[in-house]
Parts: sequence; C-alpha cells; structure tokens
Amino acid sequence: MFWTLVIFVVLFFILARFAYPPMLAAVEAREKSLEDNLKASTAALAAAQKSLDEAKAQLDAAHAQGQKFIAESRATAEKMRAQMLDETKKQQDDLLARARRDIQGEKEKRRRGFAQRSH
Repeated sequence: MFWTLVIFVVLFFILARFAYPPMLAAVEAREKSLEDNLKASTAALAAAQKSLDEAKAQLDAAHAQGQKFIAESRATAEKMRAQMLDETKKQQDDLLARARRDIQGEKEKRRRGFAQRSH
C-alpha cells in the first residue's frame, strides 16, 4: 500500500505540474468560446427580431396604403359612374325633349296641311 500511495503522489504531482494546466487552459478556452458564441447568437437573434419587426411594420404600412388606394379607387370609380349616369340621363332627357318637339312640330305641320286643304 505504501508504494501505491507513493506512485499516486508522484503521478499526481507530475500531472498537476505538466498535464492539468494545459487541460485547464483548453477547458477555459472552450468555455470562453462557448460564452462568446452564446453572446453572438443572442445578438444575432436580437438583430433578426428587429429586422422581422421592421419588415412586419413595412408590410403593415404597405397593406394600409394598398387599402387606401383601393378605397380611393372605389370612390373615384363611383364618382365617375355617377357623373356618367347624370350625363347619360341629361342626354336622354335632351333627346326625349327634341323628339317631343319634333313630334309636336310634325303634328302642327299636319294640322296646317289639313287646315289649308279644307279651306
């Protein structure tokens, strides 16, 4: 048991002196690398979320603008339709009035023609 203890102490001293410092340095470097990667990924996630929020805001603005254009187009189309209907109604009324005047004029001509023949 004595030699086991001596070998253990010597081996421990050799490992502590030569093997553990590089292994600890490697573990610490790995730990630092993981922490840096975690910070970088957190920053990238925040940037991605910000970009997503900006894109969503732009999409919402574009959608609202599209709805506004549609509403304006509908209002303009309705206004044009009403104007065209008014214009058509006016033309119909003018044609109807002219037709009535023409008919009345023809009736007057026939009455005069009959009146002249009967005298």
